[in-house]
Amino acid sequence: FFGPDDFLRVINMCAPHYELANMLVTKCDGIDLVFRALKDAENEYARVIATSSITLFALLQPNSGDVERRILEGGHLPALVDAYRLSTGDPTDTRFHAPCYHKDLEPFMLRGRQIRAAGQGDRVDEIRYAEVEAGTLPMPKVASLYTRNAAPGAWNPATGEIRSSTTTLVIYVPYATSESTGLSLQPKTGEPWLMSPGTPKAHIMFTATMGG
Repeated sequence: FFGPDDFLRVINMCAPHYELANMLVTKCDGIDLVFRALKDAENEYARVIATSSITLFALLQPNSGDVERRILEGGHLPALVDAYRLSTGDPTDTRFHAPCYHKDLEPFMLRGRQIRAAGQGDRVDEIRYAEVEAGTLPMPKVASLYTRNAAPGAWNPATGEIRSSTTTLVIYVPYATSESTGLSLQPKTGEPWLMSPGTPKAHIMFTATMGG
């Protein structure tokens, strides 16, 4: 009587409890049920809830390897890898990248993560532009994005300590051009500039050094 999204939320509430988690995995085929619900879920954050449940199942399992065996035997590994990639990005990438953007940009950003996870990273813009043009991918008229970035070795993944980083502020203005904004297309110290002019992801770039 639960829909897929509600089912995943209930499972996630049960997963931290040892006896419930053990019963779900060993007696209720909980691993398979989680992946079946994930496949049919509509909530864009279902992948986060599902991977959280699977992780808790693995941590609390009484017989080491049982959860992993059930994932492999059920053919769920590709779905698990995709869910992790969509949730956290490429796990082999050791750079630090923390973006913060307006909620109206999430469909555009989410679509980019989905395309990369599907192995089409070189076509991200091509596919998103076409979908924006077709009206199937919403894009706000104006929206901001702030990022903090650190290179490999400039931060500690274990503690989260960031020793050195760069920050960037972006204002998305879809289809803007140099002519419509009066902005240069060339970066210049202390001044904003326009990138990807005339496209759905045209945006004004600012650096942290502006304004003193």
